[in-house]
Amino acid sequence: MTALLTLSITGSAMVAVILYKARSWSRRELWRILAFGSGTLLVSGLNLLVPSAGREPLFGAIAGFSFFFALENYAVVHSCPEYLEECSVHSMSGLTAMALTFHSLLDGVILGISAKLGPQEFWSVLVGMSIHKFADAMTMMALLESEMRLGYFIHLAIVLGVTLMTPLGAFLTHALPDPESVAWLLPSMTGFSAGCLLYIGASDILPRIHRLNDSPCFFYYLAGLASMVGLLKTFAH
Repeated sequence: MTALLTLSITGSAMVAVILYKARSWSRRELWRILAFGSGTLLVSGLNLLVPSAGREPLFGAIAGFSFFFALENYAVVHSCPEYLEECSVHSMSGLTAMALTFHSLLDGVILGISAKLGPQEFWSVLVGMSIHKFADAMTMMALLESEMRLGYFIHLAIVLGVTLMTPLGAFLTHALPDPESVAWLLPSMTGFSAGCLLYIGASDILPRIHRLNDSPCFFYYLAGLASMVGLLKTFAH
């Protein structure tokens, strides 16, 4: 599982970095990629939460959603809105690097939790996360170039280092005791993971989509929803 995760997540980020270097990308194009990824993450989050609906997963989902909301108010944990909206509240710093790294590590924990639940949950989260990492890597490169200007290869190393925290987080979570011995913790962690995915998906696009004046962006979002629903239906058969 670790090799597959590393290949999928890192590969997605590296493809994004190569494409970013190949030509200039407008914010409108990046928003459309982000809209597609947000649709997939929302379905992934709901897919984790709904099958295990109960008090513990629900409280966990509220905690995960609230956690990311609070964290994003104090530090840059996601480069996409920071670059695409030219945020003037946050700036690149050591705290920013720590927050981005922590976010990437937490993404891996979510993947590790989904792997413990079953193949359908794992693959839905992996696909959504890979698309999310593609947009994240591209906007992180743009943010580093505009804020730090350390050179392409140093920026590439930073993006790669942050991205590799995701498979590390998944590996550490996968190394936890077998599901039976931590059964009491799994519902809450599942809810927490779902809440994080729902927040990332919702905060990326839903509050902003009406301000973009770009109707294709909405259809990219719907395409993300539809593609993930199709993937889940494939697993169901």
